[in-house]
Amino acid sequence: MKVIGINYPWLNYGWDFGAPPAGWTGGLDREAFRAAQLITVAGDLAHLRESGMDVVRWFVLADGLTYGSGEFAPREDGHFLVLPPGDDAIRSVVADFSAVLELCASAGVKLIPSLIDFHWCFSAQAAGSGYAKCGRASVLRDDIQRQIFLDTVLDPLLEASRKRPESIYAWEPINEPEWCTLGPAWKVWERADQKKTTSLHDMRAYIQESVSRINKIGFQSTVGFAHWDTIAGWNAQDLGISLQQFHYYAQAGAQLPAAQEVTSQPCLIGEFASAPSMPWPSETQSLDSRLRAASRLGYEGALVWSMKAADEATLWNKEQAVLLAGWRGGKQETIDA
Repeated sequence: MKVIGINYPWLNYGWDFGAPPAGWTGGLDREAFRAAQLITVAGDLAHLRESGMDVVRWFVLADGLTYGSGEFAPREDGHFLVLPPGDDAIRSVVADFSAVLELCASAGVKLIPSLIDFHWCFSAQAAGSGYAKCGRASVLRDDIQRQIFLDTVLDPLLEASRKRPESIYAWEPINEPEWCTLGPAWKVWERADQKKTTSLHDMRAYIQESVSRINKIGFQSTVGFAHWDTIAGWNAQDLGISLQQFHYYAQAGAQLPAAQEVTSQPCLIGEFASAPSMPWPSETQSLDSRLRAASRLGYEGALVWSMKAADEATLWNKEQAVLLAGWRGGKQETIDA
């Protein structure tokens, strides 16, 4: 495999980039809060590099909390105004992202930024102090809002990335879009699912337009699909994606297929469980054996879930880090053996 990586995937889900509500920063002002956060990030990135990690995947806007507050926060009735060009909230996100790119360059790791998460499209939830989570699906559904968002948010982030190309492995417009996207018309039961707020047509349009901008500036483009079936089911190869990606948690006991059975393009396993208690084929219960399996099956890389998330799929400790650190230097021969 070309790369071994890990999902960071956040320090504070939804507010790692941009200005969070003042009451969420432990009494620190924005500058002091971010300075403290960056010290933590610098230490984490150094630790990951020492553990043999090439790539770190990180959610940027996630559920959208820092993308607009006050009159620009989504309301529970569905009303939402996209942020205008030059808004302070956007500048804050870009500034924080640029600072992380500097830290990645210093640590010698590459980033896969995932711009938005599927929660972005769920119904709005008030978060206090004029902020709200989720509720921003119109950015994908409305042609004008989509163009403004890509012009004012994605493009500046890509420009910041262009200034630090050594810090970027690939760019990802969205994580696991299936969870908020209506499937084919024959899946009639999905019409009653209130989380399915975006049509497949609109989701494909968002992905295709985002990927076009990513490709144009010279970066690999990828989408964190929740399942390999989506790559074929959504005709993802026709969207311009240069690096296909899916997440594998042995759903319904499914065996991990060979990469060539999924797509003719380079393909990344963007998430897989580090916890041995999560189901895999019986011979792949350790982190080491799971990576060997991914390599044997022809994947470009595999990214561990996770360093910071607290869930049943995560087991990241000193022993896991030491195991991966042993691959530094002769990593390719070790994994492919």
